[in-house]
Amino acid sequence: MKTHYLSMKACLFSTLLATAIGCGGGSSGGSAVLKGRVSDSSGSQPQTLGGSGSVSASAKVRVSRIKGDGSLEVMAEAQVQASGRYEIAVPSGEKRLIAESLDASGNVVASAIVESTGSGGAMTVTPMDSESSIEAAVLAKMAASGVAVADCNAIDLRARINVKVAEAVKASADAELRIKALAESIAAAQSAKVKAYASVGLTTTQSALYDAQLAAAVKLNAALDAAASAAASDKAYADFNTDADAALMAMDSSGKKHARAESCASVAFRASVKARLMAGGQMDPVADASLRAAASLEGRAAANAVASILAAGSAASANTTAAANAAAMLSAQLAASASASASASAFASWRTSLTGSGSVSGSVVGDFLGVNLLTAAVAQTAVTATTAAASVLDTTLDTATKVLVTGTGVIDFNGLAQTVVTAYSTFQTAVDLQATLLAPFGAKAQLGLDVMATANGALRLP
Repeated sequence: MKTHYLSMKACLFSTLLATAIGCGGGSSGGSAVLKGRVSDSSGSQPQTLGGSGSVSASAKVRVSRIKGDGSLEVMAEAQVQASGRYEIAVPSGEKRLIAESLDASGNVVASAIVESTGSGGAMTVTPMDSESSIEAAVLAKMAASGVAVADCNAIDLRARINVKVAEAVKASADAELRIKALAESIAAAQSAKVKAYASVGLTTTQSALYDAQLAAAVKLNAALDAAASAAASDKAYADFNTDADAALMAMDSSGKKHARAESCASVAFRASVKARLMAGGQMDPVADASLRAAASLEGRAAANAVASILAAGSAASANTTAAANAAAMLSAQLAASASASASASAFASWRTSLTGSGSVSGSVVGDFLGVNLLTAAVAQTAVTATTAAASVLDTTLDTATKVLVTGTGVIDFNGLAQTVVTAYSTFQTAVDLQATLLAPFGAKAQLGLDVMATANGALRLP
């Protein structure tokens, strides 16, 4: 009888614990605590996608798993304090969850992606605001579009949706349409990235890329939660970019591979965005903001690649400084860009710094190769050939993406990705054919071509 009583108590305790932490499949069996806050940042009433008034409107917070059809399975709920802060017990070992703040009637006020609940203890969730709410909605929509939840890279997704994109979505007349467009475009980008890596000898998955950058995302969330100023938030994102890039380099030390992968992802993303949100050639504000965000991501990857190529070639200090100055200018111009066309102009200026304008002499690649009066013409021929190959790449991409993206109501993520990757491989082959021409430059010949290919392969189809 006593034994029966104790087992009944144990059963009751287990049931209560399961209710409190939302026990479910996929967890490690332990528990963790998610901590975070609802924010009034970016936007205005009405709620659902965050904005001003979110803190006062929030009564509860709930955490859910994303099911295969994009719907949510509630795991746990807790109260939100008057300050907007909350703590909620959940199973440990979970990934790709969504946290939502609810008003007194149970309506969603704001939401955020929970990258991981960790292995136990406390984990910080990024503040719930308009940006985080758009990100969470896009993640669920990716799953609804047919992407396996484990292949939905929420960290890459957050990198592609910045505050300007989120503000444009929230201000639009049909936010749901634009969320769906972003979900499709990011799915296309992530498929292209994996295939691009495979084409250059790095076999990986979006799940593996997610895990590689998870620590950087966890650190970002904690920094954003603690940030008391815009400057602090900016630093948090800058540190995240550094950490995320380092995580990729730990997977493979070739910056050139990462730049190629991001260029392929960027083309797939931008082609999909244009197809979905630029009907009749009119520039939708969400499309414009998304194209600018994509340009910034690609710019960082390309600049990092150039730096690593020059380092591999033991470039002189003045040469690496010139490349770094060009990269800093590119970053600043992309950050200040008010339109997608301005982003394209920033890339054009950066390419000129790297390969020259009509003359390779005095450019980053010219100085790296050490061109002189006798060899400048040879190097310029290679630059011209690379530029021509980039024009062919544009034509190929433009024709193929229009067929694959606009020729049907459904975007073939894998077909688009493979087409983009194949076009880039053909481009690289055309560039590499110039190696014999640059033979007088010895070991630096291929590295010089790699700089040319990186410069001219970035932001195609702007």
